[in-house]
Amino acid sequence: MVESINLNRLAYFATVVDAGSFTRAAERLGITKTVVSQQVARLEAELRTTLLVRTTRRVEPTEAGRLLHARCVLILRDVEEAVAEVGEANAEVAGVLRVSASNDYGAIVLAPIAARFRQRFPACGVELVISDAIIDLIGNKIDLSIRVGWLDDSS
Repeated sequence: MVESINLNRLAYFATVVDAGSFTRAAERLGITKTVVSQQVARLEAELRTTLLVRTTRRVEPTEAGRLLHARCVLILRDVEEAVAEVGEANAEVAGVLRVSASNDYGAIVLAPIAARFRQRFPACGVELVISDAIIDLIGNKIDLSIRVGWLDDSS
């Protein structure tokens, strides 16, 4: 039984099968044909089985190669999805968003939007500052202010 398999070797093997040749696989992977060939040969040695029938023009998987390729496609897809999920988790929106709005607009429009926002981004808090009074946005650390109508000239 094999104790560990190098994921890159599985990817190289799957690419060779998909490409139909070591040369095209190397081009897709951006590495040399020699490296691809050596890594696939090591994989075959580790598994103690022939995975590919090599001819001068084409590479075809053996029965064991077809079985492994089918699993490799699933494994590699799962790894890509896991990496993407980790990246998304790191990019998660977090913190507190302070939003100021007038009484009517805040209660009617923003309150339901804030509730949906909290559901979508649970790590992010929403603090609504609802008031018809004009407030100091910087002093009150307001991230977003929504006002309807004309404002007095602040200059």
